[in-house]
Amino acid sequence: WIQKLPAGRVRSDAFRTLTHNLSRENPQAAAEFMANLPEGRLRNDLADNIASMWCDYDLEGAVAWARLLPAGRVKDESVSAISRRWAQSDPQAAADFARQIPPGVTFTRMAEGVAAQWATVDHAAALAWAQRLDDENARQAAIVSALRGWARSDPVTAASRVADLPAGSQQDGAALMVASQWASSDPQAAAAWVMDFPEGNTRQQAVRNVLSTWARNDPNNAGEWVQTLPTGGLRDSAVIIFIESITYEEPATAVKWAETIADIQKRNSQMENIARNWMEEDEQAARRWIENSALPEANKTRLLRRR
Repeated sequence: WIQKLPAGRVRSDAFRTLTHNLSRENPQAAAEFMANLPEGRLRNDLADNIASMWCDYDLEGAVAWARLLPAGRVKDESVSAISRRWAQSDPQAAADFARQIPPGVTFTRMAEGVAAQWATVDHAAALAWAQRLDDENARQAAIVSALRGWARSDPVTAASRVADLPAGSQQDGAALMVASQWASSDPQAAAAWVMDFPEGNTRQQAVRNVLSTWARNDPNNAGEWVQTLPTGGLRDSAVIIFIESITYEEPATAVKWAETIADIQKRNSQMENIARNWMEEDEQAARRWIENSALPEANKTRLLRRR
């Protein structure tokens, strides 16, 4: 019946439902059914799903089946899925098993998953394994994944490990991830850490990551921290991030912050954006502020003529 359905989402969803249910009762039969489908994304997705479910019921059987698969995308997807599940109980064995997968997107995804699971039980071992991977993309993804897990329980040590990484995109990516994770538990410490970064895009992005989380959870203390920053580009960026978190709830406070931006173009842009949103919520109050603001007359006229 499903084979007779026209190609499209309904047919694909029907195949997924069938193999999902069949995998619970007889994963071997589900795998054989999947193998008879035409090559393509659907078959690859089904291989991943079947392997994942098979692991839940019979890890040894799933591993034995995957070992016998011919080289190709289906094997890669199956080994990747099994490795990620196996890593929950025996990450070292899962990592060894995953060596069957050639470098590429599937291997990178697998490495990321194994590192994430491994890091929940042994941070140092997960990071050491990730750093030994030959494939650059997989290595970078796995390192970031391992440090993410480490940062959840011990962000201070995770941050120190970032400093040990070679300078470049690998270290930058790990630093941004640790900063984001750390901000959830101790934004003050995370902010102090990222402020020690060398000036540049990485520090600016790290400040954005930390402050976005901080301002959302604790706007008062986040605002106090922004006030401590020296005048300049970094402070302007921090103010803009902070404004984004309070514009809709506290437009009157947001415009006061916008007035402190040093860059005149950014200052006027932010003030105008806040005023535009404010007009939607409280037109009278917004109009009073616009009329008395330091915005150029042309900007004021443009805003006040909107209605």
